Amino acid sequence: MWLSISTAADAALSNPLKAMWVALRGVRTTGPMAPEINLDNQRPAQYIFSAEVQKRLSDIRRDEALAAQQKASTAA
Repeated sequence: MWLSISTAADAALSNPLKAMWVALRGVRTTGPMAPEINLDNQRPAQYIFSAEVQKRLSDIRRDEALAAQQKASTAA
């Protein structure tokens, strides 16, 4: 089954009169806005960048040390 992701192009093709109206008049910028979403139950932000960088650097250094050991053992 073919699933289509709704895009502005799909919307324009499925409702050309509405697309023409928006093209002629422009996007509505006045009037009520969409209601704000409730953020009371959101989970706290987790700042993991520094920890992830340290983990990756440790992995790189470990891999370099293993490669150096293998190179030293094959040269001997």
